[in-house]
Amino acid sequence: MKKLFYRQTQGQMKNILKGAIWISFFCFCACSKHTPAVYEVVGMSLGNSNNTGENPFDASIDSIPKQAYAIKITLNEVMRIKREGDAQENGFINEDQLTSLNIFSLNNFDGSHTAGTSLNSYFLTQLNSSATIDGFISKGQIGGGKYNGGNYIDSWSTDQYFYLMIPPSSPSSQSFVVEIGFSDGRSMSDTIKVKLY
Repeated sequence: MKKLFYRQTQGQMKNILKGAIWISFFCFCACSKHTPAVYEVVGMSLGNSNNTGENPFDASIDSIPKQAYAIKITLNEVMRIKREGDAQENGFINEDQLTSLNIFSLNNFDGSHTAGTSLNSYFLTQLNSSATIDGFISKGQIGGGKYNGGNYIDSWSTDQYFYLMIPPSSPSSQSFVVEIGFSDGRSMSDTIKVKLY
């Protein structure tokens, strides 16, 4: 009786072990199948946007209502490491993490923000109160991957908006500077002029 019980227990343990190995193998195959591709941000430029509608749009002139102003940053990206399989399913990750982002004006902005003073607290990355620039930096993610019909492409650009939530009290001309820094030590910056009324 003891021998029979031992054989049954031993057989059950073998089945459990086989099942665990099969599950581990399946998870390994499934996980390795969807490894994110790697891209890098290689350039940036700024534009003025008007946020009076449902979505921000490129301003045709450099004069924008101060309550509806947004800075548009266009990021140029290139593929660094492609993965086997469908690009959409694999996803994307930026090669170098975002470590800093600063917005300031070359002109006096208001009584407490003279030229060169950070205006990060005056801007949001999305139109909700939790979308702060500090929160954006803490994620380390900037830009985003692109694909065409499930296939990788070699270079592209993406847009990110910074919405001015606290405008100056009176109309003014501003020269906004956006500086970004990456974990590999690189930095980029650009300047955009605008008349806020």
